[in-house]
Amino acid sequence: MFKKLDFSKRLLLSILSIVFISSFVSTYLIEEKIFSSTQDISQKYIQSLTFTNTFKAKEDLNKSVVLSYSFASSLSTFINKEQTYTKENIISIMTSLLKSNPYILGIWLEIDANILFPNQKSLAKKNGHDSDGRFVPYLVRSDNSIVLEHSYVQSYPSRPWVDKSRVSGKEYITEPYISPINGKKVLVAAISVPVYKNNQFIGTVGINISLDSITKTISKINVYKSGYAFLTTSTGIFISHPNKEFLGKDISKVINDDNYSSKLSSKIRNDEKFEYEKKSYGTSKMSYYYTLPFEIAKTGVNWGLTVSVPEEEYLKDAIFIKWFAIITGIISFLIISFVLVYNTRILEKNLNLISNGLNSFFTYLNKDSLNSEKIKIDSNDEFGKMAYLINTNVKNIQESLEKDIEDVSEVINIVKNVENGYLKNVISKKASNPELILLCDNFNNMINTLKNNIGKDLNKINIVLDNFSNHNFTANIENPEGKIEISINNLGKEISSLLLKSLNTGLTLEDASKKLITNVDTLNSSSNEAAASLEETAAALEEITSTIISNTENIDNMTISSDSLTLSAKDGLNLAEETSSAMDNITDQVTLITEAISVIDKIAFQTNILSLNAAVEASTAGEAGKGFAVVAQEVRNLASRSAEAAKEIKDLVQNATAKASYGKNISAEMISGYQDLLKDVNSVDEMIKNISASSKEQESGITQINDAITNLDRQTQENANIASQTYSIANQTDELAKQIVEDSQSKEFFGK
Repeated sequence: MFKKLDFSKRLLLSILSIVFISSFVSTYLIEEKIFSSTQDISQKYIQSLTFTNTFKAKEDLNKSVVLSYSFASSLSTFINKEQTYTKENIISIMTSLLKSNPYILGIWLEIDANILFPNQKSLAKKNGHDSDGRFVPYLVRSDNSIVLEHSYVQSYPSRPWVDKSRVSGKEYITEPYISPINGKKVLVAAISVPVYKNNQFIGTVGINISLDSITKTISKINVYKSGYAFLTTSTGIFISHPNKEFLGKDISKVINDDNYSSKLSSKIRNDEKFEYEKKSYGTSKMSYYYTLPFEIAKTGVNWGLTVSVPEEEYLKDAIFIKWFAIITGIISFLIISFVLVYNTRILEKNLNLISNGLNSFFTYLNKDSLNSEKIKIDSNDEFGKMAYLINTNVKNIQESLEKDIEDVSEVINIVKNVENGYLKNVISKKASNPELILLCDNFNNMINTLKNNIGKDLNKINIVLDNFSNHNFTANIENPEGKIEISINNLGKEISSLLLKSLNTGLTLEDASKKLITNVDTLNSSSNEAAASLEETAAALEEITSTIISNTENIDNMTISSDSLTLSAKDGLNLAEETSSAMDNITDQVTLITEAISVIDKIAFQTNILSLNAAVEASTAGEAGKGFAVVAQEVRNLASRSAEAAKEIKDLVQNATAKASYGKNISAEMISGYQDLLKDVNSVDEMIKNISASSKEQESGITQINDAITNLDRQTQENANIASQTYSIANQTDELAKQIVEDSQSKEFFGK
């Protein structure tokens, strides 16, 4: 859609868009900056006001704490220094404090039993004594007078103003509560301070203060027109609020905004500043809330002062500046838009005039009209200068185009002559366009170059080439000037010379091919006969080769057998030598056995003699030696048998010695025989190796002869094939020679 608009409208829309966006952005940024600054200033004013009033409230509360400390300090001094004091002295001090501080509603003292004074049952519930007779005075204002009362609580562990101080060891302030005083409901808070004796907790003293003064002070805070302030505890109890019905109530029970209530209590409890925006409970207007918590003395109890202001009030100046900036931006945009629209109208008018003038000129250029209209702008601004320049250049272009048209017409005529084959004419007129002048010069150079390289008349060249295509090479071009014309005449002469040589060569080749056919036929017959003879020779050589190879294999087998026999002979020789050595060992052992048997024989002989002597001695002994005689007889018998056995063993050993000597002789003969056999085997093996070497040489020679015969046979067969192919080629050559002669005879050329 935007692309279909006129340039002026697109320009106007673009500028207006930029101006609008710029105005909007600048107005927005200025408005936001001023609004933010004004808002910050207003909020800082509210925060400063809150801080000032917080300081006042804190100061009033701290005075009460200081007063309680003063009373506790005086009492501790009495107790620790064991000064003389009476109940009347204490009541007098308390009365004085109460009178000098009108904001104090009451002052009390709670000390453990029998510390200050012993319990007195007779004074139970009288003159500041409790039901146990313990002195616990409580002075309270009543109808412009001061009344002495006592505590009505039976046991202090249930009282927070005692328990908290006992545990924390420091002052404590209670949650505010409503108490009827002089017939009125007054918001009261109790402040207690611990009392020590010898660093041991013995009780508390404290005061009850009215919060009306603080409530009134805070109620008087005016922030802008309807802004107000309120004071709450960390538990959310209202201490001060413009609506007195809220006093002493929990904020969560009054305002239906649990999120705000919980956050407010949490921030006050943690001593954190709190900013919040929400609708006011009373006015339902969007309001800004700022809470500043503060600690009461060093009690650890935090209260918070909150200031609430409607946004429409504290942001009144910011809102005014915001709308002022917006209205100013809109007015500025409208003024700028009016100026732009007015100038765009003038721009659009001048652009239309220039566009119409250019369209008229382009129509003239496209040959759709004979004239071009001028642009009629008489102003002295940029558009007037632009119109003048365009009109001047259009006029110059028209004059140049007319000259160029004449030049182009001449070029067209020359091109037609070139199409008809005539290259005589060149362009004589001069154009105004430099590129066209350069084109004409190049065109003339091209014509002259073609004329010099080809010739003036292409038709003559075509006639000669037509004769050449009809095999008439006697035609030529008269008076040739171009290089191609001269080359064509020379070509006719060269072709005629070649054809004449071809004719002579064909005749010579025809005679030679006939002789070649006869010789090749003879060679083919001889090659076939030689091939047959070589085949027979090759067959005989193959049989001889086979026989020699078989003999060689047998000789190799004999060589293997001979080697095996040599090994066997060597093994037999070794065994014979080992047998001879064993026989020598046997002979040595037998000799040793013979010597041992001789010893045994001698022992048997000596034993026999000894037994004989023993028998003689036994016989001389009479009856006492009979037993010994029997033993001697047995020993002699044993010695006889040992001698006989030794004799038999000796005979056997002698026989074994003879056999061993015989075996040794046989082993010696075997060694000699094996040595002779080994010599013979080595001799035979040498002969077999010589025969094997000769056979292998014969086999190698026969193989070489066989290979030579095979190669000769192959070459003979190849020669036969070549002769056959040569015969075929000779026939083809003869046919080719006849064709050359016939073809040369069919053409016309010089020297035929």
